[in-house]
Amino acid sequence: MKAKFIRNIPLLLMEINTYIVILLAFLSKGEGILNFILFFNFILWLIAIKFDFSKANFFKDSVSICFYLYILSIIISIFFSIEPSYSLSQAIKEPLKSFLFFPVFLWVINNEIKLKRVAFILLLLLIIYNLNGYYSFFFKNIYYSDTWLLHTTLNRYGGLLSLLISFGILYFLYERNINIRILTALIIIATVLAIILNATRTAYLSLFIILILWIVFYFRKKFIKGLFSFLLFIGILGIIGWYSSDFVKTKIVKTKEDFTTFNYRTIAWISAIEASLNRPIVGWGYGKKIFHSDTPFMNTSFKTSPKKLNIGLETPHNTFLAVLFHQGIIGFIPFVGMFFLIIKKLLFKLNSERNFLNLLRFSVLSSFIGYFGIFAFFNPTKFFYFSIFISIGLVIFNSIKKQDENSNS
Repeated sequence: MKAKFIRNIPLLLMEINTYIVILLAFLSKGEGILNFILFFNFILWLIAIKFDFSKANFFKDSVSICFYLYILSIIISIFFSIEPSYSLSQAIKEPLKSFLFFPVFLWVINNEIKLKRVAFILLLLLIIYNLNGYYSFFFKNIYYSDTWLLHTTLNRYGGLLSLLISFGILYFLYERNINIRILTALIIIATVLAIILNATRTAYLSLFIILILWIVFYFRKKFIKGLFSFLLFIGILGIIGWYSSDFVKTKIVKTKEDFTTFNYRTIAWISAIEASLNRPIVGWGYGKKIFHSDTPFMNTSFKTSPKKLNIGLETPHNTFLAVLFHQGIIGFIPFVGMFFLIIKKLLFKLNSERNFLNLLRFSVLSSFIGYFGIFAFFNPTKFFYFSIFISIGLVIFNSIKKQDENSNS
């Protein structure tokens, strides 16, 4: 028994480290600790598999194949980059984190009990985001989090709240303890109000899609009743937000004016597409500052980088077009492949049962569509976050598939 416990210590340590990584990934502090844990966990994993990569099953499913092809596209883009040294310096940030995290997570988080702990970490992050956001609102009169623990931009704060809200809904539907249900209900209300006060319209759209998906999942045949309740809920909080903040009023009033160009986003989209057509296979090089250079745009109708227009176009403002611009078709195809394949896997024999695994599956699915689909269509998003949710989705699919096989045997 003692010998078995000692053998399991590295695995237990890897598991704890994985939870810490997910927590730190969404916070502003602890970058050094995060990087150390990622490398340390990866080394422990290599020792655990005894450097026998056949045990890792790198290419055992289509999502994993797309993931590693995407990482390969980043490496290739470094060699063809207009600024290779800069692209290399950026590749050792988000992509390297994702590469170190992905196989370890799939190896360590391999059952429902561990997935419950992951879900709790995401709920904890939702609480942290709310507390820091409301602190900044009441004491700094700003509509995003600006604290030592969590410093975000306006759009990023609203978007990440929409990403995490499903895990509050998960615990509200799953828990039978009345105190926990009241707490999670308050967290959900606070999150929706925080997104309204944040006034990021793409976060509004992301939240709307996520909540509509939950209504379809929860109410099913009583959809009209659910939709009415949803509109009443949003209406009440919307009125509170409207009268609580002139900032919200200004952003809402400007919506019609900004709609024709999506707040100048169409300029970024068209310029990125035109530049991509001039270098379609390998792109212009990894890293957002490549978009700031005039070189990719010299043979387009813009002639210079959209950043030079001084209208806030630091990136293509579309995660999918950013991949196409930076890494070309060789990065775009596996990225889009990951997106649709993980959705397909999460839809596998989807039902309305309220067991934890099924609710977690729908939480990840709705968050994935709302944030990495809708929000990412209008904003840049981090690939490391994408990798975390891809990993969770894969483990959920494998767990559900295993349960299905056991029930049929």
